[in-house]
Amino acid sequence: RHDAIERRQLEELHALELDRDRPIDHKIARAFALTLGIAEPEALDKTRGFVNLGGDSLGAVELVAHIAALTGVDLSVGLVLDPTSSVASIVDAIRQRLSGAAERRVTFADVHGAGASAVRAEDLRIERFLSSAELAAASGAPPSGPPTVVLTGANGFLGRFLVLDLLERLAPRHGKLVAIVRARSDESARQRLAASYEGVDPALPSRFAELSSTEGSLEVIAGDLIEPRLGLSPARWDHLASQVSAIVHNGALVNHAFSYAQLFEPNVLGTVEMIRLALRRRAPLSLLSTVGVAGGVDRVEPVREDEDALALWKSRPVDSGYAVGYSTSKWADELLARDFESRTGVPVSVFRCSMIMPPCAYVGPVNTTDFLTRLLESVIVTGIAPRSFYAEGAARHFDGLPVDVIARAIGAISVNTGAGFATYQAVNGHNYDGVSLDTMVSWIQRAGYPLARIDDYEDWVKQLRARLVALSPVQQHRSMLPILHHWDRPSASEVLFDNGRLRARLEALGEPAWLPDIDEHTLRRYLENMRHAALIPGPAEAPSPARA
Repeated sequence: RHDAIERRQLEELHALELDRDRPIDHKIARAFALTLGIAEPEALDKTRGFVNLGGDSLGAVELVAHIAALTGVDLSVGLVLDPTSSVASIVDAIRQRLSGAAERRVTFADVHGAGASAVRAEDLRIERFLSSAELAAASGAPPSGPPTVVLTGANGFLGRFLVLDLLERLAPRHGKLVAIVRARSDESARQRLAASYEGVDPALPSRFAELSSTEGSLEVIAGDLIEPRLGLSPARWDHLASQVSAIVHNGALVNHAFSYAQLFEPNVLGTVEMIRLALRRRAPLSLLSTVGVAGGVDRVEPVREDEDALALWKSRPVDSGYAVGYSTSKWADELLARDFESRTGVPVSVFRCSMIMPPCAYVGPVNTTDFLTRLLESVIVTGIAPRSFYAEGAARHFDGLPVDVIARAIGAISVNTGAGFATYQAVNGHNYDGVSLDTMVSWIQRAGYPLARIDDYEDWVKQLRARLVALSPVQQHRSMLPILHHWDRPSASEVLFDNGRLRARLEALGEPAWLPDIDEHTLRRYLENMRHAALIPGPAEAPSPARA
């Protein structure tokens, strides 16, 4: 019956492609219904968004393709996945594009060529995105008065801890933090930010309330990186640009299943908007990146912090595997930030983060979508793990830092940015400690979880897939199942990273320069947080490895 419904809807969709006179809202409702498997499009609640209606990232890609076929408008998957969007707001966005009322932005095809399979570093120059008039109009006069720091992605896993750290650092200077949160209004943006601290540990919302209680210390703005000038009115954008003294650009669409082309708008153009904001008053820019920009570098020695994006790669693929598109988008961001600094002299700091782990100081927060959380949950709920995750002879080191430790380092440097361009690698740097995914499995067993180690790696993958498919849809979505192709074969040697510049800068600022490695206590704290988040059971309730 489901196949018959889908076939009928596909036939209707094809007919709609040929029917130019059918209203846009009718076409979009049909596209939503087909993607979501809704038999009666008329029953679609147009006040709800794609995610709230049950859609996921893969479905978002399908929906964008349907909309493009029906209307000729290429929407960003970020807009479709925006939890604050709705069917009605997407229809409005399409109408604006078709009418010409929406401001045209640079596209992937403009920069890299339609259908490009590789991204060349030479394509990523700031003049491809900003006009010569904008580049020439930058003011050298910094804003007077107390500092104002703009933070994007404020309600994300790392963002909420950056908010706490920056508020604490700005308080003695009577400064202000402007937090950008995707929402429909400033009021709902502030509510979303406050809600991100709710959970198991009452100390988190209490700390946020305390730090944000001083009048004028925190302004929360509803802004969208997908939109030109964050979707703000010209007057409000100008006001923000006139007062900003530093920018911490943490916001991005983090989806490891998307290609670079799909992430170009939210990630690359989002960074361009922050460069545009920084340019107005030459405000120092701090850009959050990932160690994934060096993924695939074939060498034994660690990647150094003086190796910028161009030194690592002259070109990168648009999409060739798990997280490649995301890493390429951050590589592109680094290139644009480097070019921006060399062209204008505006200071830029890039922070390449490794795995961002649960905090040291609080209980509860877990990044449920990252690959390590997916791996730990999957190993525990299936009760099986491979004898080793690594190929024979591979170097074994897994790097990660607690989220509050990373936020402290970024906050300290971002409000004390020096001249020029600097890359800091926010890694623990204990490259030869022998801590690996295999070590973590042993720690899980010592924590009391019953696990069977499977000698043959391919057999483990086969058994794992069968057990994950047997889980509930919610558990499947959280597990390794959506990214299981990444684990088809054992891992090759890990890329290592140096963090000497980061530690030296922290020491110069009077901050703790020692960064903790991952130990058994860290892993047990991680598991405790996952239990509080209801991702895994306790050891006594964990399934037996022998179950089918």
